[in-house]
Amino acid sequence: YQDGFGDYQDAQAGYGDYQDPQSAYADPNYAAQAEYGAAAYASAPAGDQAPSAILAILAVIAGGIGLLLSFIPYAGILIAGLFILAAIVLGILALTMTRFKVKKGLAVTGLILGGVATIIGVVNPWIYTPIFSSAIEEAEAVRGSTGRVSAVTWSKVQQNSLLLQQVQAEAVSQLAAVADRVIASKADVDKLAKVVGAAEEDVQFWLGMLARSMAVQDRQQLLELARVEEDEPELLAEHREGLVAARVHRTARIAEALRRINESLVEAGTLKNLGYVANPISSRRVTRGSNAVTDQVVEFVTHTDIELDALGRVAGKRWLEAAQGFAGEMKTAVETNAVDAKQGAGRLGRALQAKREERMLAKAEEIRARRAEIEPADDDA
Repeated sequence: YQDGFGDYQDAQAGYGDYQDPQSAYADPNYAAQAEYGAAAYASAPAGDQAPSAILAILAVIAGGIGLLLSFIPYAGILIAGLFILAAIVLGILALTMTRFKVKKGLAVTGLILGGVATIIGVVNPWIYTPIFSSAIEEAEAVRGSTGRVSAVTWSKVQQNSLLLQQVQAEAVSQLAAVADRVIASKADVDKLAKVVGAAEEDVQFWLGMLARSMAVQDRQQLLELARVEEDEPELLAEHREGLVAARVHRTARIAEALRRINESLVEAGTLKNLGYVANPISSRRVTRGSNAVTDQVVEFVTHTDIELDALGRVAGKRWLEAAQGFAGEMKTAVETNAVDAKQGAGRLGRALQAKREERMLAKAEEIRARRAEIEPADDDA
């Protein structure tokens, strides 16, 4: 499962004394009053100093606990995230409230601890995956020697499933994020070329992690079936069906993420003629990088037996071909505009003619009415 994807392990202030200019004209008792006021102000609480200090201290505590828990694989998955989030939120709140260097240092310390714990929590699965792979190898060796999977042997690998599920969920999420970044960059060919170039490395890494975790998980499930057969043989067939259904669901989610990547690359990478003409270098990088990612996906599904419909590819165009196509588009647009203009002029002429005829008819009707008024007068005369 590692062939074609690289080694998955590589992926990893004071203002001074105030002098009142009117002191010479002040009441003699004013100095004593000012001194009393200053002393009273100095003894008053320093605004938000106390709550900000509490928040900063809590941020350090939460960050420290999160950092410690992040080294433990399962606690890091389930619990450390809560402390990390608390450390970051409390640290930010303390920074926005405090104006004192000491408290600011505590708040920054809490943020740093939360950040380090986050990094360790993310890297955690890739640190422990080879360790649990070794544990599975040991369990397989014991089974090969004894012909069974005892409770002690199973206890060494029982918790692997949670970690492997985390690795796969993270990989699927990262692959979906790659597709989103590609679509978000499709309006700018130069930016799209950079995003597609980065996608080549990202997709290769995450596909390698998926292949590795899926291989380990298949071996884990074989040991699980052997354990079920040892303890409850009457449930073996039912348990096997459950594992098959779970694998189908899992691979369907992976296939959907891979399909999204391919569709985003084809949609964004199929440029208009102007895109090829105005960006000759970047457009070639987009075409080459998009098809390289597609090749990686095809290789992955071949190794993992994931069912995936035929994937699209970016055809690309030579610059001269795109230039000729763009010129044709411009000619068509000019001709269309000329025809539209001619038709518009015709419609305008007809409208003016109709208006002129209406005025002439109205004038004729006015003349006829005047004649009708004059003719009775002549008859009377």
